[in-house]
Amino acid sequence: MLTTKNACEILHEQGLLNATDVEINVKEQSEKERWENNVAAEEAEWSSLEILKHPISGVVKAVEDITFNEALQHFQTCDWHCLNATRKSKRSKLSLFIRFLFGPRPLVKSLQEERDMIFHIAQVAMNNNEPVHCRVLQTIYKHLTGLKHSCPRFGQHWEIIGFQGNDPATDLRGAGFLALLHLLYLVMEHRALCGEIYKLSTHYEQNFPFALVSINVTRIALQALREEKLSSICNKRKQVVAVMNEFHLAVFRHFFYIWKTQHKTMKDSGHVMKDVERSALKEPNAMLKNLHSFLTKQTYSRAAPPTIDLSRLSTASSASDLSLQSPALTSHSLEVVLQPVSRVRGQSESSDPRFAGVYELTEDNVQEFDKKNDEMTSHL
Repeated sequence: MLTTKNACEILHEQGLLNATDVEINVKEQSEKERWENNVAAEEAEWSSLEILKHPISGVVKAVEDITFNEALQHFQTCDWHCLNATRKSKRSKLSLFIRFLFGPRPLVKSLQEERDMIFHIAQVAMNNNEPVHCRVLQTIYKHLTGLKHSCPRFGQHWEIIGFQGNDPATDLRGAGFLALLHLLYLVMEHRALCGEIYKLSTHYEQNFPFALVSINVTRIALQALREEKLSSICNKRKQVVAVMNEFHLAVFRHFFYIWKTQHKTMKDSGHVMKDVERSALKEPNAMLKNLHSFLTKQTYSRAAPPTIDLSRLSTASSASDLSLQSPALTSHSLEVVLQPVSRVRGQSESSDPRFAGVYELTEDNVQEFDKKNDEMTSHL
């Protein structure tokens, strides 16, 4: 390839340019080429930049937001025949008869297909090659942080919204993609309440991993559905997906209420989560009733979320300080950490100094919490 310098040398050898002219021309051409390269590099950088004032560096492909109904329609059209999520163990005739007499009422046949779909979604893993999956994840991130542009698929920025590490997919054990659908429903349909919960999760003292707590709540909702504790509600409303969405929201709100009003911190996370699970499975109807009363009084369902100050995020919500997941978990479960505690208030049997003074909540405490729902709303 003939460069500017080589061309000048050829002209000099042929007597068309003197030495001084050659040096001047070479210098000018070099500066011109360097300037043009800098301009081209800047233009390429600006043309590829898709994140404006984003705290994360890197070039990211823009992803369009998705609504909950759009995401649900995607799964409604999937072929689930290859999965067997709802296979039940065989029961004896006696156990079936006892269950019929004293157990919860089963789900009517017309709703069993919708229930099975939920169980199937809970088996679906995050697929980076599926556009709908990526849109759901990006929509959750943008609506929680208030950013208008997409973010990289992998990176520490996912810890901002409460995932444990660089890849949110690794946190979906035990709940599958259903956990992301519940998060999407929360951020899209109940934005102000979601904003209040997320704001508390970034508190300098009462912080907690928002996304990880939501995943645990999804696991609780799945357990309630499997044990047919929601069947009577679903039969009455003739819906399963809508009941599951509201039950997830109700349990998450109950966690938020206890965490906020009782001034809980991460050292209390295992105990609070276990108490929330026990209350949700024991009295699902009361949990939903409290949610409806709360939403009616606060009109939280469609209002805009508050602005979140990301600079106040605490490192306590990072993967190194989480108490919601046991280090001994397998890839198929997501259980809360339970610390051995005494029934006596103020006494603890735990050897972990972070759990000093933590006591297990009693049934009377739970009922008292629910009765003080009106008092709680005045603090929000």
